[in-house]
Amino acid sequence: MKKFECKRCGYCCTLRARLSFFELLRILLKGYKKKDFVVKDMKKRNCIKQFENKDCYFLVRKGKKITCKIYNIRPKMCREYPGVNICPNNKPSKRI
Repeated sequence: MKKFECKRCGYCCTLRARLSFFELLRILLKGYKKKDFVVKDMKKRNCIKQFENKDCYFLVRKGKKITCKIYNIRPKMCREYPGVNICPNNKPSKRI
């Protein structure tokens, strides 16, 4: 299997990221306020807030440069992206 090579496009930062209790706690300990970055999904799980354009609350775009405010403590879902799947922005598109 080909090793995933991030192109820093920010696509992964537009997906809904759920937070475990400990992930939420780590972010809170960095000084962020829960009311500012947490929303509940339909199953009442804690998720990181997204803006209208789907960007994660912690995503920072400066021109073509994309960074994460909490990169060192980002949730497991973010650390393990794309998991067993290939990022759609990292493979040729297939048309039906």
